[in-house]
Amino acid sequence: MITVIFVCYGNICRSVSAEFIAKDYLAKHKIGNNFLIYSRGTSDEEYLNDIYPPMKRVLIAHNIPIRTHQAKQITHEDFIKADYILAMDEYNLKDLIYEFGKSNKIHLLGEYALPPFGSIADPWYTRDFEKACRYISQGIEGFFDYILNKNQI
Repeated sequence: MITVIFVCYGNICRSVSAEFIAKDYLAKHKIGNNFLIYSRGTSDEEYLNDIYPPMKRVLIAHNIPIRTHQAKQITHEDFIKADYILAMDEYNLKDLIYEFGKSNKIHLLGEYALPPFGSIADPWYTRDFEKACRYISQGIEGFFDYILNKNQI
């Protein structure tokens, strides 16, 4: 079982979207039983809040199944359990490294996209929820291609 945690700042837009998109991708490719997927934030600012409504609308428009969500902050226990921690942007990455130290578990999701693009801008600020969804999807597809090519499952 490979444990993947998607991380953004508040766990109400990008990371939770990545969680739902990844679960949908895994279900469609019939490999979901090999993974434990969830999402967290680097902050507790949005603790227990649901996915942000404009982001939820974009996911629904793309036929991504939405599940119940309550935002949570990443913990030391999460870090220990994870095989991969995929941050949405450089700030999240720096926060994770500050909190847990440098680790080969921690990467930017965008590193896995083809071509790689690095950070996924926070749609809370950009208001471009569609673009965030597109970049998250590209990163997820590249990440799971990477895992499959590595023969990890």
